[in-house]
Amino acid sequence: MTSMSYLPTDYHGLLRLLKKEQIEAQKTSEQLKKAKEELAMLRAPSRRPTPTNKNSEELKKMSGELKELTDNYKKLQHEFDDLNVKWIANTRMINQFQLSQEVPDTIPPPTGKVTWVFTDVQDSTPLWEISPQLMQTALNSHNKIMRDMIVAHRAYEIRTQGDSFVLAFYNPRDALTFCMAVQEILHKATW
Repeated sequence: MTSMSYLPTDYHGLLRLLKKEQIEAQKTSEQLKKAKEELAMLRAPSRRPTPTNKNSEELKKMSGELKELTDNYKKLQHEFDDLNVKWIANTRMINQFQLSQEVPDTIPPPTGKVTWVFTDVQDSTPLWEISPQLMQTALNSHNKIMRDMIVAHRAYEIRTQGDSFVLAFYNPRDALTFCMAVQEILHKATW
């Protein structure tokens, strides 16, 4: 496993690190699946001998194998969970790295195959009716976050209406990265 103390400072280095962690997670996942299958096979009733003097040694041996496989399974599950935590942390670092890079204020509209994103604040109408002043403040914060993220993720703002945005991206990956990052930032924002 890659140590978290080594973190590349460039974007491509972070991507390579993330890919390496994904490969390790895949290998561990495959080992975990194999251990789970072996465990299930040993636990199957057809594999369990009836205890007699003749096969008590086989029963002890199978018991030892079962314990060993169970311990191995737990160890692999723990390693897999650690890799998932590292993958999430690395993904967040890549997003933060992307946000910290110099990005021009405006980009030309994408052409050709374009990925569209439509946003909307869910159930905002009743909130506007209850407290229009607070909602205006919240909308200003929402729009600032959205526009900062639009610039950081190279999106093109086509239209805004109320609390909705219509955006265009050059590719689906940028759109998905934007959606995930903006959700996280909006969730963490102080409202």
